[in-house]
Amino acid sequence: DDRKTRWVSADELMLQLVSEGLREMRERHIMTQQQLAEAIEVTQPHVSRMEQELDGVPLRLLRRIAQVFSERSQSPRKTKRRA
Repeated sequence: DDRKTRWVSADELMLQLVSEGLREMRERHIMTQQQLAEAIEVTQPHVSRMEQELDGVPLRLLRRIAQVFSERSQSPRKTKRRA
């Protein structure tokens, strides 16, 4: 089941997120703070604060972040659209 594979991957990414930090994970997945904020439905300043300190971030939000990274690692890289 693809969903089970995605959750296992998200779990591994969540552990990396806690051990390595949000900024490093975000940069590794080639995302800006704004892109991550939009993906997890928070503001960019909220992402900035989380990059400084993950303590107190709800587990459901950490799981959502891990899911976003998991989905990005499983899909082909999208190129930036030019206006």
